[in-house]
Amino acid sequence: MRLTSAEFRFMDLLWEREPVSSGELVAVCDQKFGWKKSTTYTFIKRLQEKGVIANEKSIVRALYKRDECEREESSEVVDQVFKGSLPQFVTAFLQDRKLSEKEIDELKDLLDRQKKK
Repeated sequence: MRLTSAEFRFMDLLWEREPVSSGELVAVCDQKFGWKKSTTYTFIKRLQEKGVIANEKSIVRALYKRDECEREESSEVVDQVFKGSLPQFVTAFLQDRKLSEKEIDELKDLLDRQKKK
């Protein structure tokens, strides 16, 4: 499932609030993005047609969960940009960043768990 940037921003709002009424989504999208009512309803309809959300009795909920999206999107970036090389991705990502000790420990723990699989 591939989401556009705008669809992802919309889904991010939905994931934080679901289940939520379509009327509340209209208000939040107006506040956050400056969208008109018709724009929000267009997004609801489009994402419903894609099978990403459900809109039942004006209550909207995600069928495509955040963790699924994150996995698919990150895999797509690694595959397309870094030819499937996770080490190249991590190297590029960390190039201009300074990690905290906590972040380094979390990454070490993650790698240790992967090694045990």
